Amino acid sequence: IIEKCAHPMYKDQLKDYFQHAQRVSFGLHTPHDLKQALSWHVRLQETGSMHPDHQKIKEPISKDTEKAARKIDQTAAPKK
Repeated sequence: IIEKCAHPMYKDQLKDYFQHAQRVSFGLHTPHDLKQALSWHVRLQETGSMHPDHQKIKEPISKDTEKAARKIDQTAAPKK
């Protein structure tokens, strides 16, 4: 899917994510690392791009977006 469907700019990043998810995921049928996957969307809202090399600082969409991003970080953090 990555080779045939992903934009060339994101292929390497997606391959790295998939390999990482296979290592850390509980369910290998559809491996996910939700914190890392959702961080792409948080980056998009905060900078205007999901790609870490193409970020520009912009105002967050809303305070609710910031609150949601913090909640994701808190809930995804390992419990001690």
